[in-house]
Amino acid sequence: MKDTMYKHSISVLAFAAAAWTASAGELPPDTPLVTGKHGSVKAIDFEAAMQKIPETYRAPIRMSQDKISTMVDGLFVAKSFSGRAREAGMDKDPLVQERLRQAQDQILADLYLRKLETDAKIPPLEQRAREIYNADAKKFTLPEQVRAQQILVTYAQRTPEMALARAKELEAQVRKPGQDFLALAKEFSEDPARRRNGGELGYNDPTSFEPEIVEWLKTAKDANTVSPPIQTRHGYHIVKFIDRQPPRRAPFEQVKAKIIEGERAEIIKKIRDDAINAERNDPAVVIHAANVEALRIEVDADLLTRTQQGAPLKTPGTLQPPVALPK
Repeated sequence: MKDTMYKHSISVLAFAAAAWTASAGELPPDTPLVTGKHGSVKAIDFEAAMQKIPETYRAPIRMSQDKISTMVDGLFVAKSFSGRAREAGMDKDPLVQERLRQAQDQILADLYLRKLETDAKIPPLEQRAREIYNADAKKFTLPEQVRAQQILVTYAQRTPEMALARAKELEAQVRKPGQDFLALAKEFSEDPARRRNGGELGYNDPTSFEPEIVEWLKTAKDANTVSPPIQTRHGYHIVKFIDRQPPRRAPFEQVKAKIIEGERAEIIKKIRDDAINAERNDPAVVIHAANVEALRIEVDADLLTRTQQGAPLKTPGTLQPPVALPK
């Protein structure tokens, strides 16, 4: 595809994705990505935006053309409207200029805190992880696990009575000598997960099942016990109890990484907190309390009530950790 100037909707990025062939993943800083009348996006804009994303998520984003296109789209829209704002002289307002400086301050402050984290000499934590593991056996105990299989008859295009009648028919087949439960499940179960698991639910925390099934599982003692049809919000279930594993302690190797990550997060948090507190408590800092108090207005009970009934009040200017993307 020829390198073109996008003069129409940025949504064309989605369609151009298949033909966008930047092989190395990174481009020279001034490489144009989108150009428009009021704003343009260059490669350096994309790279700067990537810096706001936790490092763990950057590579997966760069592997997805959809995610890249979405980011470039957002940058283009922001650039275009900021360009329009400048054309309208909105950036000349003293308060707007101060807000821009505050945004710059927040970025630099965050970079400084991240540098403190990066420069911190965190010792090896495996021994500490083992101490934590040995000190609290209950914390690392896995709950009881129950293995079960199921056939589900849903209410789709049936009354509850019809679903129960169908479930009883399948129950009768299941109880025939030599009958293969999973073969019937693969053929007749209406569980959406049937194609993936063939009716085999594997080992699960029993409380993860529907409450009605949980109650029946409590009574199941012998392997291969089959339930009568159990009614839940999904339909009627015929459940086969296979096995029960009692609560057991997770092996150290299974939980080691999680413990170490938790300890590392605590150390990083302390580094940040110590740095922030040191700055606040610096002897050179002077709080002009009277001036700060002069910012307060008189209490308006009606206004407070309306505010409390709406969205919660957010106070700007508080340093926060970098925002992580959803998993």
